[in-house]
Amino acid sequence: MRFLSKKRTLSLISMMLILTLSVVGCSSAPKSTGTQADPAKVITWKLTTSWSTGIPLYTETAQYFTKEVDKMSNGRLKIETFPGGAIAPALEVSEAVRTGVAQAGHLWPGYDIGKDRTSALFGGYAGSGTSEEMIHWLYNGGGYELWKEWRLAKFDLIGMP
Repeated sequence: MRFLSKKRTLSLISMMLILTLSVVGCSSAPKSTGTQADPAKVITWKLTTSWSTGIPLYTETAQYFTKEVDKMSNGRLKIETFPGGAIAPALEVSEAVRTGVAQAGHLWPGYDIGKDRTSALFGGYAGSGTSEEMIHWLYNGGGYELWKEWRLAKFDLIGMP
């Protein structure tokens, strides 16, 4: 059973990011006019990933996300996507974001297992719940609240499933 399509889910996440930027002081998002933002007011971010360019996690997820953010912000927020190893090692995405090499990252939480053994709990592992069970736990069982608290405490980052 699917509750939201991949495209709809990514659109919702993009909207959450834009709303978050508005709240944390990047000024309010422009009204949707169909025109691009004034270049002097464009915010540019780097998003580093754990993925190589030829796999769907890079092309259909990370790059799709950045394109949706660009559309939803009317070009006010530009996010350049980098494959694993381009600006940071593929398994050190969290560290790259934490230290400012990139402003955002896209990874499987279990890749941080070298820093904290509980990392895999939030991304699933062999023998864990199914994808559907994990989504239910994250959104209806308190898992997302635990994830946010854990990411902030262990990595000084905010995570989004």
